[in-house]
Amino acid sequence: MAAMRTISFLVVPEGGRLFNFRLPIFFFRLLVGVLGLAVVALIVGSFFYGKLLYNSSRLGKIQAENRRLLEYNAKVLEIERELERNRELTAMIVSAAGIPTEKEVGRRRGGETLLGEVLSAHLQPHPFWEKLFPAYVGGMIPTQGAARIPRGLPLLGYITRGFAEEPDLFKSAHTGTDIAVTEGTAVLATASGVVKFAGWDDTYGYLVIIEHHNGYETLYGHNSNLRVSSGDLVNQADIIALSGNTGHSTGPHLHYEIRKDGKPVDPKEFF
Repeated sequence: MAAMRTISFLVVPEGGRLFNFRLPIFFFRLLVGVLGLAVVALIVGSFFYGKLLYNSSRLGKIQAENRRLLEYNAKVLEIERELERNRELTAMIVSAAGIPTEKEVGRRRGGETLLGEVLSAHLQPHPFWEKLFPAYVGGMIPTQGAARIPRGLPLLGYITRGFAEEPDLFKSAHTGTDIAVTEGTAVLATASGVVKFAGWDDTYGYLVIIEHHNGYETLYGHNSNLRVSSGDLVNQADIIALSGNTGHSTGPHLHYEIRKDGKPVDPKEFF
């Protein structure tokens, strides 16, 4: 019978006795194989454990985002109810002020009558409107004064993102204010002026830019429909567009921006 092949190991401790032990070669190979499998199992286990931790972290972020969206949806619904109440109040005011109705004006565009058309059809400024809007001069664009300085909000909605001139660790710079509303909400000019641009923009979708000829410009982006054209004269509070979700947009909202001498400024200072 052939002698069993072995591997000898010598252990020489410092100042001690020499140790010599032998392992059968097949046992040595088995031990190396088991250690190799253990290393592979450790690597695979670490990979799947890391993936599990990543998915758990991602799940937490998704749950937080879902909660935020639910809160956002509840606020949008409340805004819709508030807008409906405002429409009813506006109808009562118009009726009490004797302003011509849609049927009386008879001018329609896209199936809807614009507020600016209703007012321009009224040849003489009504005292009631003069009290509410002192800058209103019967359809003419004021050449000077407060009506050409942006004031207030272009629509009622939930502000989801404000002005950020400098980027931070988590977000990039933001040159305006994002206002979340349902698609089709009327967008009003916040100051009188001339439409500098009305058309498609790859970033802001259907975009309106109004020049107020005093260093100010206002920008209204992501609209679904434009109600003005380049070169049109607009009064403060005229309807210039309907809100939408066009261009690089994460949801239905209006991007509202104010520029002074070509540089974006914080719209919050003008609300």
